[in-house]
Amino acid sequence: MDEYKIKLIETISMLLDKSERPDSITFGTPSKGGEVKVYFDASKPEEAKKLLENAIELRKYAGDKIR
Repeated sequence: MDEYKIKLIETISMLLDKSERPDSITFGTPSKGGEVKVYFDASKPEEAKKLLENAIELRKYAGDKIR
């Protein structure tokens, strides 16, 4: 498995882990490129920023694959 796929799987796994990330933010529009919900711990802002950046990258990746 190439490095990008491993990173993608790790990111998806982190995004789905709600138990350690009780807070969430939803962005995007279902009809305009997709909606994404990111779970994070608000007491860890640097980690939250990274999770959001990863989610934005994945949303773009998914959109590119669909087009």
